[in-house]
Amino acid sequence: AYDGHVVAIAGSVGKTTTAALTAAVLGQNVDSLPTENFGETLLEEQLLAIDQGAPHAILELHADKMGVLESAIHLSRPNFVVEIHPEPGESSSTDASVSHCRELMALLPDDSNLIVGPVDGGLARGLQQCDAMTFGREGSCLVSATHVLCNQGELTFAVDGQVARVKTWGRHFLDNALAAWAVGRAAGIDERTIAKRLSRARLPGRRCHITQSGELTLIDDTACRNSLARRASLELLSSLPGSPRLVIDWD
Repeated sequence: AYDGHVVAIAGSVGKTTTAALTAAVLGQNVDSLPTENFGETLLEEQLLAIDQGAPHAILELHADKMGVLESAIHLSRPNFVVEIHPEPGESSSTDASVSHCRELMALLPDDSNLIVGPVDGGLARGLQQCDAMTFGREGSCLVSATHVLCNQGELTFAVDGQVARVKTWGRHFLDNALAAWAVGRAAGIDERTIAKRLSRARLPGRRCHITQSGELTLIDDTACRNSLARRASLELLSSLPGSPRLVIDWD
């Protein structure tokens, strides 16, 4: 059996990017993650591929219903569970979200950590009452960002006064960085080290990756097929100088 800590990442969007940034925060080589096809890799295959000598194993849970999530948690026995952009249920009210959080906490092994976000102020307070660590852009979250700036391929932000810089063009990657920061904090890593490791992180390919071809600026976001990612890439396109702009979209 694997003796290290298991980090399980669930949610509707952003799991693979969060996995890569979490690996960096934990001081692991991102090359150990099958990032190109991570989103299509079955949990059983991920478990078999764990490096038994590594102190942490990072898994993706492709589960959009509580029953499926329960089975995945039972199989992986995680020490940390991250829900980034949780799947909306039949009701998206604060009470329903808190109830979902309590159900999820009941599934986790003793001394495990549940990390949820991005969330707004009211939901953050409700989730923290059931011992979840929250992250987001509002000050009521336990891990929150201030002084956010994305310019010329660098995302800059501060958490509790500690400035971090992530090499990426997309402002929306802030959510993934905050999720990774929360894992680092829960794992006992000091804030300065978290920021330093994030500055060295490499994001998976084909996610708002910008290249120049002559006078053309190309944004490659072909790894992402959901509405949130599409909106983010369109926002990035609109922020860049030059015209005309052309969008090629296909399923």
